[in-house]
Amino acid sequence: MALGSAFPLDAATLLILGALSLLLLLYFRRGSKCHGALNFPPGPPCLPIIGHLHLLDLKKPHESLMELSEKYGPIFSIKLGTMNAVVLTGYETVKDALINHPDEFGGRAHIPIFDVITKCHGIIFGHGESWKQMRRFTISTLRDFGMGKKSIEDKIIEETHFLIKMFESFEGQEFNPTIKLNIAVANIICAMVFGDRFDYDDERFISLVKEVNENFQLAGSPMVQDTPVIPLLTSVLFDKTQWENPRAFNPSNFLDADGKFVKRDAFAPFSMERRACVGETLARVELFLFFTTLIQKFRFQVPPNVNNLELVSGVGFTSFPKYQNVCAVRC
Repeated sequence: MALGSAFPLDAATLLILGALSLLLLLYFRRGSKCHGALNFPPGPPCLPIIGHLHLLDLKKPHESLMELSEKYGPIFSIKLGTMNAVVLTGYETVKDALINHPDEFGGRAHIPIFDVITKCHGIIFGHGESWKQMRRFTISTLRDFGMGKKSIEDKIIEETHFLIKMFESFEGQEFNPTIKLNIAVANIICAMVFGDRFDYDDERFISLVKEVNENFQLAGSPMVQDTPVIPLLTSVLFDKTQWENPRAFNPSNFLDADGKFVKRDAFAPFSMERRACVGETLARVELFLFFTTLIQKFRFQVPPNVNNLELVSGVGFTSFPKYQNVCAVRC
């Protein structure tokens, strides 16, 4: 008995079944070579159209990529929809790419939507010579305005006094410090550039900071030219070959046998070489002065109704803490 007589099928249904069969056949025949190139690093089998998106947890894609690296090695390929990409994981691999081969791996990937918006200019999504010039100009200008000098420390210390008063205003009650801390950081730049700062209750300034904050909550292997490369910094900061028990809070990672501080090259939260944050020097001073001052002045604790504090990060252009409300009790 013919299949068609047992299960009557119209032409549209037959066409759909035929297309699905063809896609399945291509999927199983191509396997990990879904990129259509012989000189790509290994990678998991992909699906038509969506590529490997089904393998990524979009709430924590960096974790998914780290899991894939355990199976496919420190250099592997993925397909994000129709876009091919190569992922670099682990300290040695990322260092080799960004420090030893900066010309090949120092640029940014072309992301169509951002190319349209920025016209390929700017320090974040720029490319080529325009990006290099903008980066040099930004670093030079920040230094001219005091980055790396004693004068900028004075401005940061001044801002910490306002930050302390703002924390004190909550009188130990719970509040979300995210936007307040962002305002403090923004005020440092304003003080450098404009010579003045904004109050923490300035509605226009708060709105601007919120808008910026929301917009940012997005080695030896052959490569195909112009393929986007993703140096996964998370894998560097959690590299088991560099850190003992990397998932645990362990200050001894930065101490020698005598208890003195030791700089670790694998600690690279600001990235490396040409991809390093242009404001790293300023950010490090801000982190140190803000953190030490607040810890000296306040005892931080979770609100009374919170039993467990989730130590998870948000998803965006950078990895950022998903703050829950805290209580700052004056010491």
